[in-house]
Amino acid sequence: LGGFGTVLPLGIGFPVETSIAVARFILSAVPQRHPGIRMLVAHAGGVLPYLAARLDVCWRGDEEAQKRLARPPSEAIAELWMDSVIYHRRGLNTAVEMVGPDRLLFGTDHPFFKDSPDDIFATVAGAFSHDQLISEAVSGKNAISFFNLPVH
Repeated sequence: LGGFGTVLPLGIGFPVETSIAVARFILSAVPQRHPGIRMLVAHAGGVLPYLAARLDVCWRGDEEAQKRLARPPSEAIAELWMDSVIYHRRGLNTAVEMVGPDRLLFGTDHPFFKDSPDDIFATVAGAFSHDQLISEAVSGKNAISFFNLPVH
């Protein structure tokens, strides 16, 4: 891999490939044809939270895309669920800004990386230390909701 080992495919490739797959899913109008479908997207949505407005601009300039998709792509992106595997507070905040705190779930790449689930949890907890409700939601309550788990 040109001396880059796993850094490029894992650090850039996975999130970008995830973003492309989800963008195709949205631009193909699957959520529009199947209201209520839920998708949990890895890598905190990849680059989608950052490029949602760019997709909207491109959609507005493409008549064929507008015929296929009745609303801007960012509206469908905002209805996704995302995990918290982004490793940085700013990325987590961007994901929350895109989908809301009730659609972000705790996630970890352990055991693939040296960071333990505790390290990842510390990042998530630190990102939302200002808001205990968000921290509790991301730490477990949102997963209960997404997976329709019984609460005892």
